[in-house]
Amino acid sequence: MSRLKFHRRQTDPPIVGDAEFTVTWNAPETDADASAVATITDYRVYYSQTITDRENSAGSVLVGSAATTKLVTGVVAGVWYAWVATITAAGESDVSPPMEYTAT
Repeated sequence: MSRLKFHRRQTDPPIVGDAEFTVTWNAPETDADASAVATITDYRVYYSQTITDRENSAGSVLVGSAATTKLVTGVVAGVWYAWVATITAAGESDVSPPMEYTAT
């Protein structure tokens, strides 16, 4: 009998630090193809200290559809990058271009 191993992807790893930064964005009015945006249920905010590494981000957090800001806490001081994706019934969109923030 084979045994399957399941690995849980940890989206909010412990980051030791006492700095914070606030990610801000505008709600999209159209999709990338200029069609109307489907009903947004949530946003996912990814953050990393490496601009090219959203896929291996230090963390991500789910934010409700009414929000356009997210305070990211518990990080080390310095430069951070954030990307925002919309979530609809169809799934998660592509992420925004990276935005640079300074955690203090």
